[in-house]
Amino acid sequence: MRKIYFYSLLLGLIPFKLWSQLPNEALYREYKLNAPDSNNITFELHNTNYFRNTEYFNKTEEGRTLFGNHLHPQFGFQQGQNVKILGGLWFRQDFGGKQPFTQVLPTLSLKVQRQLGSGTFSALFGSLEGGMSHQLLEPIYDINRAIITPIEYGLQAKYNNQTHWFDGWLNWEKFIEPGDPFKEKLSGGIHYRFSKGTSTKFTAYNQTLIYHEAGQIDTDTITPFQVLINEAIGLRLEHGNKNAWLYYAEISGLLFNDATFSGLFPYKNGSGVLAQLGAAFKGNYFALNYWNGNNYVSPRGTGIYQSISTVDSSNYQNNRQLVFLRLINNFPVFNSSVQASFRFEPFIDLNSKRIDYSGSVYLVFAIDKVFRFKP
Repeated sequence: MRKIYFYSLLLGLIPFKLWSQLPNEALYREYKLNAPDSNNITFELHNTNYFRNTEYFNKTEEGRTLFGNHLHPQFGFQQGQNVKILGGLWFRQDFGGKQPFTQVLPTLSLKVQRQLGSGTFSALFGSLEGGMSHQLLEPIYDINRAIITPIEYGLQAKYNNQTHWFDGWLNWEKFIEPGDPFKEKLSGGIHYRFSKGTSTKFTAYNQTLIYHEAGQIDTDTITPFQVLINEAIGLRLEHGNKNAWLYYAEISGLLFNDATFSGLFPYKNGSGVLAQLGAAFKGNYFALNYWNGNNYVSPRGTGIYQSISTVDSSNYQNNRQLVFLRLINNFPVFNSSVQASFRFEPFIDLNSKRIDYSGSVYLVFAIDKVFRFKP
């Protein structure tokens, strides 16, 4: 109960200045190409400080606390206006965890970008603009992965203009050598969004995430071959102005399919419906979310939505019905380049009548320095 009062107090102290109508924007990543930076060396520093506490005592997802920070310095070189290469190291430090760092990973990205029609097309090879930047629904993509595994390696293609937004990617998660005792793992997805309107905006979207686990050169004879597919089709209606009140309603239909008959789950297919009503006012985001899932499984999705359990593998719930209250605010700290995101998210399980909640704080700092050379 004291933690609930703590998160409520934090939200009450937030300055009322609009930053974003989208509550996850503070966690997005984009490697930018700018025409004035042509043939110059750049230095980028990205720092994410996180505190995420899930006070869960249910039978589906275990409660845990993630508390620490990420640091990602990179040097880059932009050749002309359309090509940029970036290389650096990504550090993750969990307070009280392994010292000095929980993880240290190299990153190397080659990005090609150009204007295509009325929009911008880009392709990446190497470290992707991944994680929350794919902008997937929570039942498909777990927000905890923004902390635990935000670095993705593979291929990515993106396009956007005022009407269309597209992100397609392949994330090679586990590479294997001949004789390895485990299978290779990879995931890939497509997110396409069509939007039309200004003060009243209509949006339709399709999201697909495919998880694949297999291999021909490993020695693992126990883990079954897997191709698991999650898909969402959704509609969203917004009305208002981001400088005042903005209201929205959204509904999504989700599907799960075990395309390989792996036998890991009681049912080969599952489905779900996610409905949302929300409003944003001067940086504060309020929403009610309703989830009704039947035999829904998502290998990269948020655990609380699923029929399978991370607490007890023998516990399987055919139907999950949840109602969330979302209180989220994204804003610049003291009008600086530090972006903050505060979240308090209680929910009730309509089947068990149990109430749990989570609270999160993110502070994100980023700089992009250009070292120019005089001809």
